[in-house]
Amino acid sequence: MEQVKKPKIIYILGTGHSGSTLLELILSTSPESFSVGGFRYLDRYVHGSHGVVLDDSGYKAKESPMWSEIAKNKQEFIIKEPTEPTLSFKNRLKILFTGRPLVIPNRYNDFDLYKAVIEKSNEIENHEIDIIIDSSKTLARFIELNEDESLDVYVIHLIRDVRGVVNSNRKLGKNVYKSAKYWVTDNLYIKSYLKKSVREDRQMRIKYKDFVKEPEKYIEIINKKFDLNIDFNNYIDEINKQESYRFAGNGMRNKKFEGIKKDFKWKYELPLFYRIILTPIQWFFYKVLFR
Repeated sequence: MEQVKKPKIIYILGTGHSGSTLLELILSTSPESFSVGGFRYLDRYVHGSHGVVLDDSGYKAKESPMWSEIAKNKQEFIIKEPTEPTLSFKNRLKILFTGRPLVIPNRYNDFDLYKAVIEKSNEIENHEIDIIIDSSKTLARFIELNEDESLDVYVIHLIRDVRGVVNSNRKLGKNVYKSAKYWVTDNLYIKSYLKKSVREDRQMRIKYKDFVKEPEKYIEIINKKFDLNIDFNNYIDEINKQESYRFAGNGMRNKKFEGIKKDFKWKYELPLFYRIILTPIQWFFYKVLFR
């Protein structure tokens, strides 16, 4: 009997405003890859709910060259009564102290879903696609994928300076202290789960500041670790040539990409008081997260 090939997924994991869109755009230039953006929002896009109505090319789900077949057959892919779409407090505690979930989230029939995505992306791109880039970021969604033995899952844990994350959230009107707290707790949950539940050869942890400082170095490492073929000398042109069918994400995808820029606006936008408070948190938890 012929063995069914497992869909291969590279998942970008981290907090909000971690730089995942930049990394996702670059990974998507590898010829054998196709990026689905924040794919955890597929249910919203298909139903046109919570403000997720159009993809990057301006299509509603049922009209999209990429998503129309999935939208029309949504009952095959989207579970009617999902389990733990957001990790409960008890589940997070269990993960923090044991590295294993109390309850495995379940929102989608993922094997059929990613298989359908690969088949359709082959047709759209007119060449063979065998790797899906998913930048959904949340630990709940990653656990759902990683615990599914029918999938071939790899992960990049991207960590941005807490001061940069807090500054981005602050500009959106979010509470500084809550933003800092979630940065700490979310990254600790992620570290604990990855340590216990993901093999070393399937994971990578990157500091955003290091990636933007030495992108060529890290792209080479990513290529080798995940069998990608990103061309550092040509990735900017490739990003700007892409037809994107992603939905529910950072608006930078719809702008002309001009290259990697270091974003350290927090150094002059974040009030001194917050910088003083957050700097020890940054220093201590970077030590914890990268030891």
